Amino acid sequence: MSDTQKPAFLALMSDLGLDPDKTPVSCPIVSDGAYGGAMGPAQFMPTTWEAYKDRIGATVGHNPPSPFVNIDAFTATALYLSDGLSDCRAEFKTVFSQESCAAGKYYAGKNWRSYMTVGRYGYRVAERSASFADDIELIENN
Repeated sequence: MSDTQKPAFLALMSDLGLDPDKTPVSCPIVSDGAYGGAMGPAQFMPTTWEAYKDRIGATVGHNPPSPFVNIDAFTATALYLSDGLSDCRAEFKTVFSQESCAAGKYYAGKNWRSYMTVGRYGYRVAERSASFADDIELIENN
């Protein structure tokens, strides 16, 4: 992981009583900047987790929350995506663009804009969301 993430990771490992040398994190994705370090099933970077941990703990009812515990991880995902979508609604008019933006923020943090282009992560998520919406409409109208 990048040096900017390591202090937050080490602090979290201390809070959770985990060995940082034995706790698995994601591998680097060379095409996306060559850094790994995302944690748990929802793949949160340590500094992002740090920024959300109080809200996660308050929502799930225990502290400290852990990115390695499913309820904590996916509660964090819901909070993060909700915040991202709110920000994206202020900037974009279409649902597709808003969802592409929110997914890009989830995947790439500050570099989210480049993930809204055709074929990139945010765009693909918005395509899938639109497909689900079409399927739901078809089912409801039949």
